[in-house]
Amino acid sequence: MSTLNRGTIFDLDRLFRNQNPSYRYASARNQNPKNIVEQPRVDINDIGNAYQLVAELPGVDRSNIFVTVEESELVIETKAVAPVEKDESIVNIRQERYAGGYKRSFNLGENIDRESIEAQFKDGLLILNIAKKEETVQKTKTIEIH
Repeated sequence: MSTLNRGTIFDLDRLFRNQNPSYRYASARNQNPKNIVEQPRVDINDIGNAYQLVAELPGVDRSNIFVTVEESELVIETKAVAPVEKDESIVNIRQERYAGGYKRSFNLGENIDRESIEAQFKDGLLILNIAKKEETVQKTKTIEIH
């Protein structure tokens, strides 16, 4: 009876890392998850007079979230610090909880009001309300001919 080397065929972590280098789960012996930058999952909704962007940022402290707008690009960036194990007798065999940073950018276009962006953070969700510019309705002007 022949046996398969489980370390090569069934190593799903390696399979996913080969497909996607930023694969978030890292075994303790291979990759340091603090060096990985992930893109947070987002929902973007049109709520009438504004766009609402909701980003999942689990395990991130409010003081480590940075939202910037430069020209028409919105950038969400976080810095997350992994908990440090102080007891050297504990050997980490596997780490699946994500402990790195997030970064994502969005092109907002020209029809948003940059000065009216509001943000709130609650229960691991960053909620941005991005107001739309009031549309200028062009009125038809009749020009008199003299």
